[in-house]
Amino acid sequence: MDVNLYEAVMEGKVDVLKQHIDQIDNQVTPNNNTVLHVAAQFGRLQCVEEILKECPVLLCRVNNKCKGHLHFAVREERLDVAKALIDCEKELN
Repeated sequence: MDVNLYEAVMEGKVDVLKQHIDQIDNQVTPNNNTVLHVAAQFGRLQCVEEILKECPVLLCRVNNKCKGHLHFAVREERLDVAKALIDCEKELN
């Protein structure tokens, strides 16, 4: 994953995320975490919402340990993010 994009998502910088929105579907960490994994882990609700708006297909991606975005949100007790992920999944189905 591009370090600037990774750091931007960790820090909740939605403006930087929007500048790189065309890269979010193919950027991953060495553990195969997507930008959505990172946003969920750090509880960056605005980033999660922007990512889901622009690239909802990321909901289907898992990392090397078969963990999805919801796993990260729940593990870190980011309940607002978990709700946003679940709501998006409901809308898509």
